Amino acid sequence: LVEGSEPLRTAVARWVRAERVERHDRGRLAGSLYHLIPRGSAAAYRRAVERAALDEELTVVVSGPWPPYAFADLADG
Repeated sequence: LVEGSEPLRTAVARWVRAERVERHDRGRLAGSLYHLIPRGSAAAYRRAVERAALDEELTVVVSGPWPPYAFADLADG
C-alpha cells in the first residue's frame, strides 16, 4: 500500500470497482492510486478524495476521468 492512502481509499470505497496501486520509493511522490469508478461518479469521487486529503493534511492530485488504461491487463488474467 501507499503510505497515508488508507483514509483516501476509505473515503471513496463506495465508488471503486477496481484499484491498482503503485508505490514510489523516490522523491516526494508516495505513490499512485488508480481507481475504476462508474462513469457518473467522477464529481462525487473527486469531492470525497479532496475532503479526505484536507482532513488528513495530505497533498493529492486527482486527474481524469481517463479511459481505464491502468486496468487493461486485468482482463487477460
